[in-house]
Amino acid sequence: MRQAASSRTLLRAGNSDIPLPGEGARGSLVRATLAGRLARPTGRRFVWHNDGVGRVLALVVVAAAVLLTVASAWGASDKRQPILRLVDMQPLALSGSSFAPAERVRLRVSSGGATVLRTVRATASGRIAATFELAWDRCNGDLVASAAGSSGSRAVLKRTQLQCPMP
Repeated sequence: MRQAASSRTLLRAGNSDIPLPGEGARGSLVRATLAGRLARPTGRRFVWHNDGVGRVLALVVVAAAVLLTVASAWGASDKRQPILRLVDMQPLALSGSSFAPAERVRLRVSSGGATVLRTVRATASGRIAATFELAWDRCNGDLVASAAGSSGSRAVLKRTQLQCPMP
């Protein structure tokens, strides 16, 4: 709400009036923000932001650019580390993923002093699966399974013995 007082224009801000520079009869209107800073005319619109908003905006743009660069770098390294998983304990069954397509993978499983070797071929999607004539009981020993692929990919699965009560 503006009021004219002795050839000066006032802006009512809350309970106080802020005097403004004069406005021409039909010239451009110069307004003030509530903080008392003058707006800069840009064409037909006024820019009401102060310099702090511009700095924050620049910081946000730089941060977004950095995040996009980091995200694209992570996406570029699409090669995942191979993983072995325990599917079943009796009979012992393992599965794996993220191996190279059609890669020959040599599996070695050790439990309770027994070691079993097996060679499998990964599928086109890099998955493997194998079943061993070996039973593993979590109360009677550790389980260590390792997979070594022909193209250098490796994965290890370790399960430790539990402290089970005596029967």
